[in-house]
Amino acid sequence: MATTSSCPKPPVLHTNTFQITPRNGYPSLPIPFPTPPLQFQLLRFQVFFFHFPFYLFGLIFNKLIKCVITEFNKPR
Repeated sequence: MATTSSCPKPPVLHTNTFQITPRNGYPSLPIPFPTPPLQFQLLRFQVFFFHFPFYLFGLIFNKLIKCVITEFNKPR
């Protein structure tokens, strides 16, 4: 005899992944739906505009720190 609970059950959440059980019996990883390939122009834009300023800042900061260290290490 089934007993009913006073609190309602949460709804089933549906995701965009599906499970495939292969012939060897081991469960596979969930495979997401395919995404469109990243365009080369977009990747080049992201690398230049988002990574290059930080790279340049690192070079300048490195030169500045080396200059300060050599100035402090000079014999007086």
